[in-house]
Amino acid sequence: VPDATQPDAAQPDTTVPVVQPPTDSQPASSAPPSSPSETTGPPSAGPVRVAELDADAVAMGLSLDGEVLVLTAMLQVVRVGADGSVAVLFDAVPDPGAVGGIAELPDGTIVATTSTGVISLDDGAVIFDGSTVGLGSTPGPIVADGAGSTYVSDQDNRRIIRRARDGSFSLVAGNGDDGSGSVPANGPPGTEVAIGPISGIGIDTSGRLLLVERPSGAVLAVARDGTISTLATVVPRVEASCVARPQTASA
Repeated sequence: VPDATQPDAAQPDTTVPVVQPPTDSQPASSAPPSSPSETTGPPSAGPVRVAELDADAVAMGLSLDGEVLVLTAMLQVVRVGADGSVAVLFDAVPDPGAVGGIAELPDGTIVATTSTGVISLDDGAVIFDGSTVGLGSTPGPIVADGAGSTYVSDQDNRRIIRRARDGSFSLVAGNGDDGSGSVPANGPPGTEVAIGPISGIGIDTSGRLLLVERPSGAVLAVARDGTISTLATVVPRVEASCVARPQTASA
């Protein structure tokens, strides 16, 4: 996939390889997953829920167990449980500047996307520099799975980038063109279609990567085989920050 930047002799090669679908000959535990999650099984029951960004929140995201994380304007990081309970994880974090989203990594680190890449909210340490893969300067939503992969929306270049647990990068969705509302109901490869800016991101219990597209309001799903489809359309005015499918049918 061609890099959206204009490379020259002084710039590193930031071309991001396309994600290859998993094969039956590659057990899930033998290598970093090449699709949104190593979780197997049928899709969970229940509706897809979209969290709307509150005026007092700087950014939102998901913990590994699906609870909502919020970075407040007072630079607190709080966790909102399924029962509505609120716990303060960090009382005051270093000011990260403009933030597109936050997420929890498997080791418990809370990270945020910024104009320069992904940083830890605990101490401001750089997790990865966005320029190494040609990320634009507009920070987008982020989510992590339990297998150690992190998914970041490259807002400026209209694509979803995956960083595997071994530090390698690959392209999950988006061909670099602007295509809000143009993803069909079923099945082309995610890397071959145009998508719009992403305002919400999550992973459901079947391992699909869920995306909320702006301004169309479409909820997109990238399956384990790399195909993308439109699941539903939410109210276009909603500025979603995270999206998730409940764990149980009764949710």
